Amino acid sequence: MKNFPFQIGAALATLMASGIASVNAQTLSIQAYRINREALHSSSHPGESRWRVDIPHWQNFTAQGSNLDQLWQQATELLGLGQYNEAIALFDQILKLQPNSFLAWYWRGNSFKNLGQYETAIASYQAALQIEPDYLLAWFEQGNTLYQLQQYEASIRSWRQALSVQTQSDYEQQLVRVIIPKRIADVLLYDLQQYEEAIASYDQLLSVQPNTATLWIDRGTALYQLSRYEEAIANYDRAIQLDANNALAWKRRGFALYRLNRDQQAIASFERAASLEPNDVDITGLLALLKTGEDSQTEVRLSAQRLATLRREISAAEERLVNLRQQSQIETEQIAALQAERQRLERELAARKPPSFEPGLGAFNAEMQIFQQIAQQESRLTRAFEKYLGISGTRIKTLSDTLSALHEIERTTRAKPALVYSYFMPTTPAEKSVPAGVKSLKAEISQRSPSRNQTETDEDPVELVLVTADGRTIRRRIETATRSQIREMADQFFSNVTNVRNPNGYLEPAQKLYQWLIAPLEDVVQLQQIDNLTFLMDKSLRSLPLAALHDGKGFLAERYSLGIMPSLALTDTRYGNLRNAQVLAMGAQEFPDKKPLPAVPVELDAIANRIWQGESYLNEEFTVETLKRARQREPFGLVHFATHAEFRPGQPNNSYIELWGGTKLGLDQIRQLQLDSPPVDLLVLSACRTALGNEEAELGFAGLAVKAGVKSAMGSLWYVSDEGTLALMTTFYKKLKEVPVKAEALRQAQVAMIRGDVRIEGGQLVVENERFPLPPELAKLGDKKFSHPYYWSAFMMIGNPW
Repeated sequence: MKNFPFQIGAALATLMASGIASVNAQTLSIQAYRINREALHSSSHPGESRWRVDIPHWQNFTAQGSNLDQLWQQATELLGLGQYNEAIALFDQILKLQPNSFLAWYWRGNSFKNLGQYETAIASYQAALQIEPDYLLAWFEQGNTLYQLQQYEASIRSWRQALSVQTQSDYEQQLVRVIIPKRIADVLLYDLQQYEEAIASYDQLLSVQPNTATLWIDRGTALYQLSRYEEAIANYDRAIQLDANNALAWKRRGFALYRLNRDQQAIASFERAASLEPNDVDITGLLALLKTGEDSQTEVRLSAQRLATLRREISAAEERLVNLRQQSQIETEQIAALQAERQRLERELAARKPPSFEPGLGAFNAEMQIFQQIAQQESRLTRAFEKYLGISGTRIKTLSDTLSALHEIERTTRAKPALVYSYFMPTTPAEKSVPAGVKSLKAEISQRSPSRNQTETDEDPVELVLVTADGRTIRRRIETATRSQIREMADQFFSNVTNVRNPNGYLEPAQKLYQWLIAPLEDVVQLQQIDNLTFLMDKSLRSLPLAALHDGKGFLAERYSLGIMPSLALTDTRYGNLRNAQVLAMGAQEFPDKKPLPAVPVELDAIANRIWQGESYLNEEFTVETLKRARQREPFGLVHFATHAEFRPGQPNNSYIELWGGTKLGLDQIRQLQLDSPPVDLLVLSACRTALGNEEAELGFAGLAVKAGVKSAMGSLWYVSDEGTLALMTTFYKKLKEVPVKAEALRQAQVAMIRGDVRIEGGQLVVENERFPLPPELAKLGDKKFSHPYYWSAFMMIGNPW
């Protein structure tokens, strides 16, 4: 219920839209962007020390009107950084200058709420509402805060007051149409247990969102609590029609069927739930209890019949006992025997009576939790890359932005894309102490919501969130895959996938990583016919050669085109068709302190002259000045560098691209190439290497497209042999002419190498039906195939994969 991440930016945007600005409009506009960016992360991790900055002399602002904008500037920055106590001090100064600033009271309330000082927060919200009674967000946040104090009736009153206010923005309309009514309905159901009122609220929500499965599940739960089991089943069936893989719907359907003594159907429903959530101890425990005896299903049915018989026998025994007592010739022995028989039957009844199962009340709002988690990961990833790359000002994209981007890609390319957020979820002390099984609403919210008590440990499990273009969001926590386990398995994978002499050594770790990172989502991916997966990954995951993950039958690259993004917010997701673009191919063959790359002249000639149209520059012509002059004549949507490049630990200036003569262009200097003016669609580095497992090197590699100012970049995680690089690059550019999606062109090139369609034969590189003569240094290597993942899995599409 708390810390909805978009509240800060939305509040300022609402204020601007309504024209009620108490400070400079330009300043507020800047602050709205900044706060909207920062709040997503900082509201999840208030007080986290690594986000602290030195805000000089904020205590020394004097109460002068000229300093008001500065006070707001500092206060909003402190809010964004989660430094709430300092922000409160500044809001107090602002209120001394402007006692009637409802915005200052509002933000003061939010700051106290984020500190857990709920009573003080409510007092600030009330002060804001006395000044501006129609401030919707203040009513909304006051309701959220009252909920934290378990004042449920009061929270509903505050939310309903928010519903009566005229909306000023799209976000407020979303609050009024969906979010607030959903909160009211859930509190009525799960906290106040006012089931009839809850049903009426869900009916209102379903009139707006009739195809939302979770609403039908919650409505069914309210009916279940009223013992209206048939109606509850109808609601769960409707949810299953909308989402056949919703384990919660199958689980609660099983409870309702059990209540109606439809045991076989209940077991079937629980078994379906267990197949979707095999780690759900509630479901497996229920099945274990229901399936008692040698023949479980038969035993359950016979048990029900035996119960009915026992009840009839007890009734008959009681009737005989009454009759005997009414007779004058009552014999003590007979009465004792009948009483003993009754007690025996009652004991047997108690022993055979199946347990009474009640449905767990589930998540407060599963969809909103996933949306919140996506927003938090977007903010966290964006801030990490901004900090490392030395950039700022990025607007965090919402789930609506994400779906719009995926829809547009699907429309323009006919691809079926999906995003996969892969991250480690720190656990809290409270979470570790909550026992498995049915949990209350508050326990579940406590577990799912971020907490300032969360700290990274080696035991943090990995979580996966899948987002598809149709709005489907799936969240899976893999308890058996921890940070340390994945790191250890990744190390094994790297050491084996780069060792051609051990041809199958990579398979075991490749399959284990597949089971952890891909398999939990694959049922939905296949159902949705997804063919492109773009990963937004946590540290220690970004440098995984995803293409070589293996399910026991084939490589991941054989089924999906793949890409990695730093974050959606940092990626230009607009599609650009490259078929008519010109390529600028540049490279060096000789280096002062590194081994030569004899295949580079062949590579440049093949790309710029035989496969594509463009220009090529070799050795002494491979300079920044040559590149700039060439791009002044022709924009070149494709830029290809055949040279050594390194992504190293430490600051960005430690990582570099090597030009002619040993000139090293640091990652912090790459903007000198002016690839963003005009923007380049794709930058290719054909011979780069990343310090695997190092967070800073990973940030540099995954952030290459962002720092270079290009839509997409392609590079390698390790130095591939010169002939292997030539094979992949030549094939990639051929495929790029044939397919509309860059990641798909890379996938097809990788598959061609796996299948042996690309090889060295008779001193020539054979790419399907075309041959390219090799220099003597490579021709003497003899015939060669490139099916081992060492040759092709290092190459990854970075940024916009489409």
